[in-house]
Amino acid sequence: MTIRFKERLEGVHPDLVRLFTELEKDKVHILIVEGVRTTARQRQLVQAGASRTMASKHLIQPTGFGHAVDVVPTNSKGQINWEDITGFRKLRQTILDKAEKLGIRVRHGADWDMNNIIDELEVREYIKRVGRRPFVDYPHWELVGNGSVAVPKPKAAKPKAKPITKKK
Repeated sequence: MTIRFKERLEGVHPDLVRLFTELEKDKVHILIVEGVRTTARQRQLVQAGASRTMASKHLIQPTGFGHAVDVVPTNSKGQINWEDITGFRKLRQTILDKAEKLGIRVRHGADWDMNNIIDELEVREYIKRVGRRPFVDYPHWELVGNGSVAVPKPKAAKPKAKPITKKK
């Protein structure tokens, strides 16, 4: 299997599930780190500085689904190299290409303004415009808007699998 911890997509918007399922069909090696979060988990991440907002798309949205997933590239053995920025960038382009082909609008955590320039590459201009360094979150992918119009509301979803934490 090319997607590890697929159960972490439970409660995630069907458009994102479809996107990552299609990537699996293409044999793209990824690991789902986290999908839907509880408010308590989000608060924990904000306090730790791993997230900047309590309005996270990982929380259940008005559609009844989480609208964000954290995904990392793996090698064929399922191993993660958190420092492999090139791997994250290749995965980024693969996801963007597949999302465009499927007609799914997504935002990447390394390009919050969606200008197709990775925020770390435009740091000086960003600091001048916003007044702080950009928050670059390579694993983060979120749905733009509410996705497909005719989406049934599921029963309240609760995260089942524990998230992967970055080893220090």
